Amino acid sequence: MHVVAASFLLPLNVIVYTALGGLKATFISDWVHTVIIYLILIVSVYTTYCSSSLIGSPGKMWDLLKEIQDVFPMASGKSYLSFKSRDMILLSWSVTLGGMSSVLGDPGYSQRAIASDSRSVFLGYTMGGLCWWVIPWALGSSAGLACRALLTNPASVTFPNELSPAELNASMPVIYGLAAIFGKSGAAAGLVMLFMSVTSATSAELIAFSSITTYDLYRTYINPNATGKQLVRASHISVISFGIFMAALSVVFNYIGVTVGWLLSFLGILLNPEAGAVVLCLFWPRMTKLGLLIGAPLGTVTGIVCWLGSTYAFGGHVVNKNTVMTAEATFIGNIVSLFSGTIYIIVFSLLTPNSASYDLRLLRNAIKVADDVDDEEEKALILTEADEKVLGHQSYLSLAVNVFVLLGVYVVVTCALYGWGGDFSKSSFTAFMVVMMIWLLVAAFSIILLPLWQGRDTIKLVVRSILKKEPEVVYFTDAASSSSQGDAVQDGEIVAGKKNDIHITVSGM
Repeated sequence: MHVVAASFLLPLNVIVYTALGGLKATFISDWVHTVIIYLILIVSVYTTYCSSSLIGSPGKMWDLLKEIQDVFPMASGKSYLSFKSRDMILLSWSVTLGGMSSVLGDPGYSQRAIASDSRSVFLGYTMGGLCWWVIPWALGSSAGLACRALLTNPASVTFPNELSPAELNASMPVIYGLAAIFGKSGAAAGLVMLFMSVTSATSAELIAFSSITTYDLYRTYINPNATGKQLVRASHISVISFGIFMAALSVVFNYIGVTVGWLLSFLGILLNPEAGAVVLCLFWPRMTKLGLLIGAPLGTVTGIVCWLGSTYAFGGHVVNKNTVMTAEATFIGNIVSLFSGTIYIIVFSLLTPNSASYDLRLLRNAIKVADDVDDEEEKALILTEADEKVLGHQSYLSLAVNVFVLLGVYVVVTCALYGWGGDFSKSSFTAFMVVMMIWLLVAAFSIILLPLWQGRDTIKLVVRSILKKEPEVVYFTDAASSSSQGDAVQDGEIVAGKKNDIHITVSGM
């Protein structure tokens, strides 16, 4: 397929169901896509390490990685069974920082938090993070390692050659590994996983962008008295426009040679200042508007300058599309962008203090809803004292979890393994893979079955409605007559009606 056709066809179906179904449609599609991804991933991992004739066990994978090191050695000269790879660690840190900043500043995550019960957000995102964590681990440890371990096997896509830099930058090792293990069906399964993940991400960003343009721009500055119908129309226009923009941007990236690896390295340099901005916005009342508007962009500029300067220093005094991918340069740009933005915001806020500190809690009384909001949605806007207390405790728990992951796992454990510098023994490598396989199963059961259990009442209601079983009788009473007759109305539900009743039969709804 031509790259232009693929770039425009990919978001097309996402635009349709996102525009028509909104946030609820993205919830359902995300779950369906995740189920497909996990099923393919489980089959891939357990086939690679349990039944494949080419590998079949962690011990065999260990032997193949030992052998391939002699034929296609790592550029660093170290073993594929060792963490002694400076470039890979720096690259992983750069990608981690970019991912952290993109999540912290992504409205799609905050929208899902707002749409959920406030007390369930911490547990949901923590479980989601643990379930996601195993996906790149499992993919890299099965298909990724299989691609490397089978380079000397005729089953390899590139046999008898190694992967080219272009193939590596295009993230082809996983697809090639699946193709080596399963043949063409494996490559197709890899593309299905890719399609599922990309479309889920696309739908989330379409909803996020449309919400910003609809509420923060259109209703705030263009039509403050917009009706619900007008807001929906504006949202549809935003979804379609942003979908076309994404498709056009992907075409531009392809033609100028911007690769996935390049984007992952540059993403954090561009976005890292927003991590500090979001945290300070939530927990530092003295932050000012001027400090935010100047500090965050200045942090990005500082990160880019240090990135290019480091490229010149570590890239042989040459700055071009290839040398900017130097591991040292990308890491320096990311780390400078992260901390300089936070420092700038604090400094400029202290230099231009507000007369009074702002309080985010004031926003709860400033929310303006449209005319199509029902009673249930209005009740959901109310934050009780019990909810506020739970959220306070969860804020500290969230801080503890993030500190443990960022410092404990990504820094302490990684540096310890790098400092050790030894190879995994066959038994330790086997244990490492067994832990991954168990984690994958637990994550799959959690991510697939738990939402079904939590939504069991709604699913039962929908099934009964479709099958038209047990029709319910609902009485709607004229408000004026009911009040005159002393009818009891509780939480929007009429308990007893005496006069001017309207008798409606509804099948299961």
